[in-house]
Amino acid sequence: MLALTARAVADFGLAAQPRKKENEVFIVSDRVKEKTLSDYSIIVHSHLGWDWVWQRPQQFLSRLSRRHPILFVEGPLPRGDISEPVLDFRQLEDYPNISVLRMAMPEDRWFDGDWVDDQRLRLVSEILAGPLK
Repeated sequence: MLALTARAVADFGLAAQPRKKENEVFIVSDRVKEKTLSDYSIIVHSHLGWDWVWQRPQQFLSRLSRRHPILFVEGPLPRGDISEPVLDFRQLEDYPNISVLRMAMPEDRWFDGDWVDDQRLRLVSEILAGPLK
């Protein structure tokens, strides 16, 4: 059995009616889980760098990558030597189902949060429409 919150049930678009509801957690049968929940990718936005220290996020994601493609988006970093955002996209050798996206933003725009957010959205969208399509 798999326990999901009501929001997760809606997000996954499960058409089947939950069999049981306990404390706002739905219990979904394994049959529904196999048909629906294994057919999605995972996008992770993290303040940690993938290569920094092997911690719980990397442990969980390396295991999840056995069944799901994963895009690990690292938090952007400021750089003084660039005038436009710089993107580094790579797939991990040890975990071929995990892709890491690293971004750097111009230091002089770093404190313009709206601009940085717009650039992050644009870069992630480009990756999702291109190499990960």
